Amino acid sequence: MDHHVHSIYLPAYDSSGEGLMTQVTMTLLTGKSLRVTSSGTLADALKNNFTRAIEIMSSVREAWKLLLSAEYRLEGEGAYIVRDTKSAGMAIGIALINAHRILSGFNSVPGLTGTGVLRNDGTFDQAKGEDKKFSAAKLNMPGFKKFVTPEVCKNLFQLEYFFNSFNQPGG
Repeated sequence: MDHHVHSIYLPAYDSSGEGLMTQVTMTLLTGKSLRVTSSGTLADALKNNFTRAIEIMSSVREAWKLLLSAEYRLEGEGAYIVRDTKSAGMAIGIALINAHRILSGFNSVPGLTGTGVLRNDGTFDQAKGEDKKFSAAKLNMPGFKKFVTPEVCKNLFQLEYFFNSFNQPGG
């Protein structure tokens, strides 16, 4: 059983509408059955949406059923009251495609985040505050490369294709 630690960068905005960047640490334990646990206010708020994203991904593409063979431990504390995590769907999709890459023997692709609402069919809807979230990511995310929105990737398949353009073979 291997474990891999990955940061999930979640662009958001505060009650005054200012963009901010939050972070949840995902520990991926391979060789397990699906289980998602959380610790901390940010991770606890994200847990159901994270589990839902795994279920959606494993239902829309056979290869993504591999995500069901791992345990995910989410950790993240914050000084924020989290009201909604729907727009975290894109960032969660990015984290789970990285998890799938790891489970498949490829390197993860760092420096990506985004915002968008993940729908049950694997498509993304636009989220509020994209411009403020982009600014927060660009200023506050270590190793920032790209901010992904539904305009760039309309669905999970396009998101995976986007990842493959980084051509990071196994590690």
